[in-house]
Amino acid sequence: MPQEEQFNEQDRLLPIANVGRIMKVVLPSNAKVAKDAKETMQECVSEFISFVTSEASDRCSIEKRKTITADDILWALQSLGFDNYHDTLTIYLEKLRIQNKSSVIAPRKEKLIQPNQNLTELDHINRMVQHQHMFQQALNQQEQLQNQLDNELQSQIHGQSLNNQLKNQNLKHQLEAHHLNNQLVAQNLQNDLEGQLHDQLHVRNLQAQIEASLKKHLDVHKLQDQFQSQLKDHSNFMINNEENSGSNTSELVSSQQMFDESNS
Repeated sequence: MPQEEQFNEQDRLLPIANVGRIMKVVLPSNAKVAKDAKETMQECVSEFISFVTSEASDRCSIEKRKTITADDILWALQSLGFDNYHDTLTIYLEKLRIQNKSSVIAPRKEKLIQPNQNLTELDHINRMVQHQHMFQQALNQQEQLQNQLDNELQSQIHGQSLNNQLKNQNLKHQLEAHHLNNQLVAQNLQNDLEGQLHDQLHVRNLQAQIEASLKKHLDVHKLQDQFQSQLKDHSNFMINNEENSGSNTSELVSSQQMFDESNS
């Protein structure tokens, strides 16, 4: 029973020789890979493949299909959140299909190139190098597309920034014009108030002048009254003097007559 479980476990994993061979493709020629590193990578890669394949299998079950296609794998990658892998592998799959169609040996069906058992180890390495090169091209193309999208996004952001700056400048000019207009209105109101105050001061000055003129007029009337009173007193005095002088004259006349009569 333990041997069967070990057999099933090993059958579930990718061949460790193939994993080590793929790891050596990207390493320098003098580099070596330890056994535990190969086993760790074997576990990770096998688990990743099982995880993605299970998601693709669920889609096929829902759609009542028995064959998992490359498009199902790409859909599973995107569904599981591996967008970077999805975009890069989409480009890689297109290049691989073009290569399979243009190859004379390869059949004209949509399937990945499977290594032949009769091929030598050098052929396997060359085939993996070729696939690695194609995958690197797909990565480069994906980076170019991403850079292009980033540049377009930056251009849009820059354009929006310029538009926002223009809008801000227009708003600033409008606010400045509105502020100047308010200042002019306030200045006009202040000038009107100063004019009204000046008019009030002028009216007060006129009132003061009128009051002074009235006071002078009253003083003249008082002088006139005093003068008339003095004239009246003087007239009365003169009349009294004339009456006194008349009575004295009559006495003198009568005295003269009496004297004359006595003499005669």
